[in-house]
Amino acid sequence: TVRACLTSGDYDRADAVLARLEKAGFLSVRTFNKILNHWSTQGTVESAERAEHILQQMKQLAQTDRPELKPDAYAYTYCAAAWVQVDNSQSCERVWKLCEQVQEENLEPNKYYFKLTIPFLAKSNDRDMIFRAESLLQDMESSKNPNIQPLRMHYGPVVSALCLVGEGARAAAVL
Repeated sequence: TVRACLTSGDYDRADAVLARLEKAGFLSVRTFNKILNHWSTQGTVESAERAEHILQQMKQLAQTDRPELKPDAYAYTYCAAAWVQVDNSQSCERVWKLCEQVQEENLEPNKYYFKLTIPFLAKSNDRDMIFRAESLLQDMESSKNPNIQPLRMHYGPVVSALCLVGEGARAAAVL
């Protein structure tokens, strides 16, 4: 299986198995998400880029002849997780671009998406990223989904980050 190939580090074979599954019509969003989940835990730039490549592959297939392969919120969450694991200078920007794509695709983010992205962007020490984390927190607050309501773990990093960049009044408004 693809997962066994990935776990053993045989990436070329994993790609070949994936191509055979695609040709046979056996791919599903679940299959792709399992692959994305693998890449999300590796902690390297290469793995994060591979995750984004898989996401792009899903989008291409969905736009051509396989609309059922359109990435779901979990696919984007796994890609974001891959960049969070890398945590380098480009990670915040890549995570934010994935957040924008979730909005563009009109997907409802899951609670793991927010649990992952809000603290990561807030800890960046970059004002813009901190404000973006605040924006995601506001998205949570306005969600009609009862499973996506902010918790202390969502507020804390945003409030702390806002205070650190001299936005105490803004931090108080968040609370």
